[in-house]
Amino acid sequence: MKFIRFYAPLLLLLILPFLAQADAQPNKTTLQSSEQAAELNFSDDQRAWLAAHPVIRVGVDPDFAPYEWLDKNGNYVGIAVDYLQHLETAMGVRFEIVRDKSWSESIDMAKRGELDMLSSMVKTPERSQYMIFTEPYRETQLIIIDNGQGGFIGDLAHLAGKRVALEKGYFAKELLEKNYPKIKLVFAGNTDEALRLVVDGKADAYVGDAGATNYAIKKNDLSSLRFSGQTEYTSAQSFAVTKNNAELATILSKVMGSISKEESEVIFNRWLGLRIEQGIKTKTLIQYGAGLAALFLLFGYWIYRLQREIGYRKVVEMREHSRNSILEMLAKAASLPTILETIERSVEQQHSGMRCRIFLLDDQEKSQPHTVTSGTEANDMEHRQSDVFCSQAIHAASGEVLGMLSLYRHRPGTAAASNAAPDTPPDALLIEQSTRLAGIAIEKWISAEKLRHSEAHYRQLTEGASDVIWKTDRDLYITYVSPVDERLRGYKADEVIGRHVFEMFTEEGIATVTELIHQRQASEQSGIPTGPVTFEVQHRCKDGRLFWAEVLSKPERDEHGAIIGFHGITRETTERKQMQDQVRQLAFFDPLTNLPNRRLLNDRLGQAMTASKRSACHGALMVLDLDNFKQLNDTQGHLVGDLLLIEATRRLTCCVRATDTVARFGGDEFVVILSDLDTDATESATQAGIIAEKIRTSLSEPYLLTVKHDEQADTIVEHCCSASIGIVVFTDNENTQDDILKWADAAMYQAKAAGRNLFRFYSENPE
Repeated sequence: MKFIRFYAPLLLLLILPFLAQADAQPNKTTLQSSEQAAELNFSDDQRAWLAAHPVIRVGVDPDFAPYEWLDKNGNYVGIAVDYLQHLETAMGVRFEIVRDKSWSESIDMAKRGELDMLSSMVKTPERSQYMIFTEPYRETQLIIIDNGQGGFIGDLAHLAGKRVALEKGYFAKELLEKNYPKIKLVFAGNTDEALRLVVDGKADAYVGDAGATNYAIKKNDLSSLRFSGQTEYTSAQSFAVTKNNAELATILSKVMGSISKEESEVIFNRWLGLRIEQGIKTKTLIQYGAGLAALFLLFGYWIYRLQREIGYRKVVEMREHSRNSILEMLAKAASLPTILETIERSVEQQHSGMRCRIFLLDDQEKSQPHTVTSGTEANDMEHRQSDVFCSQAIHAASGEVLGMLSLYRHRPGTAAASNAAPDTPPDALLIEQSTRLAGIAIEKWISAEKLRHSEAHYRQLTEGASDVIWKTDRDLYITYVSPVDERLRGYKADEVIGRHVFEMFTEEGIATVTELIHQRQASEQSGIPTGPVTFEVQHRCKDGRLFWAEVLSKPERDEHGAIIGFHGITRETTERKQMQDQVRQLAFFDPLTNLPNRRLLNDRLGQAMTASKRSACHGALMVLDLDNFKQLNDTQGHLVGDLLLIEATRRLTCCVRATDTVARFGGDEFVVILSDLDTDATESATQAGIIAEKIRTSLSEPYLLTVKHDEQADTIVEHCCSASIGIVVFTDNENTQDDILKWADAAMYQAKAAGRNLFRFYSENPE
């Protein structure tokens, strides 16, 4: 009993700290404002806004650790909440956190203007339509997590056709749906549920924030999950303000800019460094109490296991910290030697007495490896005194060998060997993780080098061309344009890249391209692959000018035949277009009056007859001859006669509709075509007669013709001239165009014979 009375309190003292640790929450540390924050100089408008808004409604994500979440006591905690506490102090306001709302519900409230801001949100094009974003306060890479059963994924392209878990309302949904439409998205309520879908086999992978994912895996002890690749996207957490609170965004940016890097690190280290302990359950305590004697016997073994657990956790934390550091370097595009050297140092820290070296296979001689780290004379000597302990190949996602990771141990008898730990097997998980990270870094570097060489070669080809060479994505947003475009339109490349192609066309050009797009989509949906197309549209210049250009556009396809973009050539055709227009003008229009000539008249008459057949409405054709024109030509000359013809043309066109046709048939003879009159022949004749009378009256008004002279004063010639008009009402029957013109001409001569200055309808038996 004396033994028990002595050791029981000691045992309780040893157990109580672990109980306290299991239930303890992180102490709430108030971020101390820096001197810069204390001396913020808000503008008058900003002070007025803060005075008018003492309470600011904030939406948060209740389950997005470590950025923000609801703890078991009902308190909102996390990185974003710590920042909000600092902002409250600096701004002199109170942030009212809207509770009992999911993240997607908070986003919907922000869209409706029911919130002032959201505390942790990633900026996307869609969200920028209704929110204003501050500069990010934390940026981490989006990574890929799987269950460790299959091969290494590598990047998002290898998830085509796979199920990928995401949280509802997560910004990655917008990016994946747009850029990786073949990925099947599976949605969960939060990060924990999304990771559980991967564990349970209901999703093939999870894509999410590296910090939040790491936190959730440690918290829920999801040791079966593994890091299996990275994405090209970054999770940049920012404060987001609704559009009607623009002043608030400037205030937040000013206060956030006053926070020092050291103060930010206090927040990050506090939350990102939390350890999740499971504690000791009540049932276990009862069992301990019932078997207290057995605990005494096992106490020493328990201490031993506890020490091993602490050591293991330290190793895991060191490994996680190292992995996160390397992922951050990958996300920020650090140099390849820097990343590989960091991987080497990480392996060496966890294998005392060992040296780690990473080699790349030479592009020209694959059998001759060479190191990418800087080799000094001391390092060379160190390698000569070492033996290879183990090596593992570094593979690309395709399986290609990119290099080798080797561990060295010092030879017996050397100074380094005397300080080294005894031989221990290498950590297989660490070596596997390190080779994967090295593979990602090397493959990314190789891709960047290939892209750089490709772009340099492409630039050499395009800069010397006289035509514009361009590329777009599948949505017609420009991804490349050659320098010739700046010479043609005045826009520099950085003003064009990222813009939609419709911005360079006129409205008519947009309509032309839209119709071509619809035709292409219809063919593709019918299973008929489309090829290059050529079209001619007007382009807009920076100085407001317009020019014509011919565009050759060719689709780019992926390995499955789907269109992923377009590329092509644009060639200026303004001069050619002008020449074509001039030829057309000469071929189809009268050079004096600019009216359609006989050739174009036949085409318009054919169109009117076809329209009559389609609508069952009658049309009418008039032949007009000026009654007193020859006398003017004989007495005043052809120059004055031309002036009268021009004035007669003006009067004629004012008497008819825009849809009707007025043509010059030759000399002083004109033709008018009226279409779509009426289905009844009598009513159509009445309408044609009204228009003919209007024309006759207008042409009968006296003409005052101004004749200009080079060295003398202008002279005015007054002339009276009437017109005789013959009319034929027609439908699309068995009659030909020549018949209709012949009958109208005959009716015109009937009008002349009847005394001139009047109109007559064609009749086979004139009175």
